[in-house]
Amino acid sequence: MMDATAAVGAEVFVVDKGWERSVGDWHANDRFPSGLATLAREARQRGMGFGVWCGWGNADPRSPVALRHPDWLATWRA
Repeated sequence: MMDATAAVGAEVFVVDKGWERSVGDWHANDRFPSGLATLAREARQRGMGFGVWCGWGNADPRSPVALRHPDWLATWRA
């Protein structure tokens, strides 16, 4: 997919939602055993930037950030 993206002249290769272990846990899941650094290098070698989807302002209640900082979470009708 990255080769096809570069072939059409795209400037950036972006990995969409689903790369993370959970929303709010910004570590790659098991489908990316080398993490995302390898993909970033591959994109740069093809002349593209690299991006990943991030749900800023969102966190799964079981994510590391939510468990470490429950005071950062907003609730509705609580």
